[in-house]
Amino acid sequence: MNADDELVDIAITGPVDGPLAVGTELFDLGEVTSGGNRIARTGSMTAAQIVRAVLLIEPALTLVKVPKAARLQRLQREWQAAVKRWQIEFDSAAEKTLTGVTDTRTRQAVVSKTMTLMHAA
Repeated sequence: MNADDELVDIAITGPVDGPLAVGTELFDLGEVTSGGNRIARTGSMTAAQIVRAVLLIEPALTLVKVPKAARLQRLQREWQAAVKRWQIEFDSAAEKTLTGVTDTRTRQAVVSKTMTLMHAA
C-alpha cells in the first residue's frame, strides 16, 4: 500500500478462538466470524477477506486497516492473479510428490488435507 491510500479502520470486537470465516449470506455479508461469533463488520466481501487473512497471521490484533474502494478492488484482482499462479505451482508440486500414490481418492484426500493445513481451502 502507498502512504497516500485512504484507509478504513476495522475494529476486531472479540477474540480469535475458533475457525475464521467470512459471511456470504444476506444478513452476514462482509462480516468476519471466529468460531461462529462475529468479530468484525467490514461492509464488503473483499475487506472481510483481507481482515480474515490478517487475523490468520496476527490473531491478537484489535484493529485492521483496510484500503477503501478502488484500491481495494485493484488489490483483489492482483491477489486473485497471485492465488491462481500459486494454485498452478501447488498442483504441479503435488503431482510430482504423489506419483507413487495411485488411488485417486487417497491423492485427493492428501491434497485436500494439505490445503486445509495451509489455510488455503
